[in-house]
Amino acid sequence: MVAGSVHRSFSLLFDKLQNHFDTSAQIISFLPSMTASLLMIMGMPANMLSLKFGARRVVMFGGLCTSMGFLVASTVNNVYLLYPTYGLLIGIGTGLVFSPSIVLVNSYFERYRGIANGMFGAGGGIGGIVYTPIIRYCVDNYAIKDMFMILSAMTMNIIVCGALFRPINFYDKYYLRRRQRNENNKSDVKLDNVTFEEEKEHQSPCKQDSIDKTAIKQPTEGIDNKVYADNQDDHVVYVIDLKTSDAVELSCEDGKNERISLATTPTKSSPKLLEFELARDPVLWIYSITYGIMSSCFVSSYVIIAPHFNQLGFPSEYSSTVIQIIGCTDIIIRISIGIVTTTNIIDKDNVYRIAILTASTSFILITFVKNIYLVSFFAITGISGCGCVITLMPLLCCHVFKLKHMPTTFGLMCLFSGFISFGFPTIM
Repeated sequence: MVAGSVHRSFSLLFDKLQNHFDTSAQIISFLPSMTASLLMIMGMPANMLSLKFGARRVVMFGGLCTSMGFLVASTVNNVYLLYPTYGLLIGIGTGLVFSPSIVLVNSYFERYRGIANGMFGAGGGIGGIVYTPIIRYCVDNYAIKDMFMILSAMTMNIIVCGALFRPINFYDKYYLRRRQRNENNKSDVKLDNVTFEEEKEHQSPCKQDSIDKTAIKQPTEGIDNKVYADNQDDHVVYVIDLKTSDAVELSCEDGKNERISLATTPTKSSPKLLEFELARDPVLWIYSITYGIMSSCFVSSYVIIAPHFNQLGFPSEYSSTVIQIIGCTDIIIRISIGIVTTTNIIDKDNVYRIAILTASTSFILITFVKNIYLVSFFAITGISGCGCVITLMPLLCCHVFKLKHMPTTFGLMCLFSGFISFGFPTIM
């Protein structure tokens, strides 16, 4: 919410920065180009750092960079010094916050992943509603220096939010405790990470005194997406198919099979920091191009709303109102998309196509209308369509490439879209 408001509210700062530094619109518009492109380009490095050091540390450091960017920008007297301060520091900071947060949210949820992504995306809309009047007030009543210092204090809240992040295994003990309470009528025999559940009156043929169950090795993941565990004497082999349900087969040395289930997730090898072989998939390139264009249009639209309204002769207060309406609509649309994709009312791919068609049609039609209500309507529908695509991309990424590859696949998508978005607001 806080990081998103930085990009969504730049159009409110546009005229004030241009008048204060007495420069052209092209020079000022390069600032959101830098921040928007770095927001995406930093996706891959941020995910790599999260795998190495944890999402909490990376997001907190990103919040510090964002806050320092505004603080240092408040001291500059030359517009070109805003590039390394506002453009570089804030772009890197928000980039370190954005991608790790999305990957972590998708890791937390499985069944309700669509709703979780919708609520995550709605945070930006809430930021547009909450922070737009605050920034509008700062623009009207404070100098550039004071305004940037206030924004620096506001973005410091990212550090507090990042401190609340928790890794997935933080909740394992609660899951195990709840499961043990629900299975009071069963006795568990634990073998490292694998737990066999047998009814009290049933004796498994594999429960032989000759088998040393404490010698079971730690399960390791195979290339065929299965987990194998065997004891040192090769008496018994456990084959666990990760694609199926919890119930798996235990193959005993006497030829008999026994159904077992997992009480905990088998230990897997640490994910690779780089999996560039996934870039060979053409689907990833299609998604990356779409994500890059839609995210660029999304950010650029917020930049040009206020100048476009001024060019058409509308009062400046209207642009603030439209941004707030877009924020409200964005919240409703993104949460609705999450509910639709979770309940499978409409297939994800069809929602993806409808959102692209809506956004592209709206941006074409807005160039031909001069009425304030039609301009506002097409601005709202166009930006909302882009927001739908941005919300759907993590879901499609998990669905097509699987969650364990998401740090790489989503990072590559962000990296590629960052190069597409570079210079987009300047061109527009």
